[in-house]
Amino acid sequence: MIIIAHDDDMCAMSGTISKLNKDDWEIEVVSFHRERNEIKHK
Repeated sequence: MIIIAHDDDMCAMSGTISKLNKDDWEIEVVSFHRERNEIKHK
């Protein structure tokens, strides 16, 4: 399982994900990305 916090994290890991996929790993991705207006500032 791959957990990312930002969309660009997926780009940074694309080579690793590609290699794992070629080696027959089962890949699951979870993203906790939120839109700016969903974040409450105190």
